[in-house]
Amino acid sequence: MCENTIIFEEKNMDGNNLSSVEPRLFAKGVVRLEVANLSSTQITKPQVQALFSAVSPNCQLKSLDLSGNNLSCVEPGLFGRVVTGLEEWKFTRDVRIFGYYALGSGITDDQKQALFTAMCPNRPLKKLNLFGIDLSAVDEDVLATAVNRLEEVDLRETGLDTDQLRSILNHVLQSGNGPQGTKLTELLLEDFNYIDDEFIRKKMERLLTELDIVIEGIHQ
Repeated sequence: MCENTIIFEEKNMDGNNLSSVEPRLFAKGVVRLEVANLSSTQITKPQVQALFSAVSPNCQLKSLDLSGNNLSCVEPGLFGRVVTGLEEWKFTRDVRIFGYYALGSGITDDQKQALFTAMCPNRPLKKLNLFGIDLSAVDEDVLATAVNRLEEVDLRETGLDTDQLRSILNHVLQSGNGPQGTKLTELLLEDFNYIDDEFIRKKMERLLTELDIVIEGIHQ
């Protein structure tokens, strides 16, 4: 018991095998942290379920990285509520599992849709990193509305199609950067310079010149 408790004195547990920790103890230890990196920790289905059940608006946890773990067992509605209740969420492709060029898995399409749907204006989530996770099945308007409500977003190598990208750019530009406008300060996208789509290129150029947003994905 004491040995397991010591694990949670460290915020960065990246790569450590935590699968042997009792699920309730695991969840209790994680939610006492403000920032937790549990990337590629081989957590089990019971641990995942215990963690998502333990996260509440009153817990200490603000930033969570669960990259490289399988979260598909979590009910989509609960998944969306928990993730959007944090301030920062990171779930990226683990190249040790998927390689450098394959899109990552670990969450279902229903969970992805629930996550972006749950991003209401009053939710705490500000920073979202889904680098390498396939988002091609997410509704373009739901995705665009959610991105517009965040401050920092990494959507590189997420399989976005041109309709999704067009929708994101339109939502941001239409919102502007006034008090009621977009919250975005950083938007990381693919390198879309190779795309022969004049609409996208012009929208990108407008974002770079009209709004105070750092954008990766097009070269000036």
